[in-house]
Amino acid sequence: REAHGRSVTVVNADTRDLPVFDPGTILRIISGKDVLWGVIAASGKTRMEITDIDDWDKKNRREFFRLSLLDSIDIVHFDEEKQPESNVKGKLLDISATGMRFSAPVAWGAGDVIQITWRDFQLRGQIVRAEISNFRSFYGCKFIDMSNRAQDTLMREIFKIQMEQHRRN
Repeated sequence: REAHGRSVTVVNADTRDLPVFDPGTILRIISGKDVLWGVIAASGKTRMEITDIDDWDKKNRREFFRLSLLDSIDIVHFDEEKQPESNVKGKLLDISATGMRFSAPVAWGAGDVIQITWRDFQLRGQIVRAEISNFRSFYGCKFIDMSNRAQDTLMREIFKIQMEQHRRN
């Protein structure tokens, strides 16, 4: 079936027992001996739309899959002379192979350079979006100075975490 210019598989349930997934969640679907991969386009208790990964990537405005995840991070901000300032604790909100969204109890601006420590990763980033809401600061940053190999390693870690989350649910 086609919907909004992409192929979509629709799953309807007679009961309200379908698991609800966030759009963009990658699914591994086992049918007999076949293993298929799909992406949730829309999900509810009685209906689920699954699209091909390539179709999702064309529609998705982000370059890479983004995983929502609440996790602690350590952040070092660099001043105008590129000198590190003190370490700040932050909260990771979502992450992809090219950037992340996080909150921190400080006021920084777009263009500022930071270094984030998350799990075993040291990620250098530049803030591209900063906003304050309810006395909390939220930031979007893109990773800079990252090799293709480091980006691949980060993406594998993100997919591993997603698979663990789905196993627990």
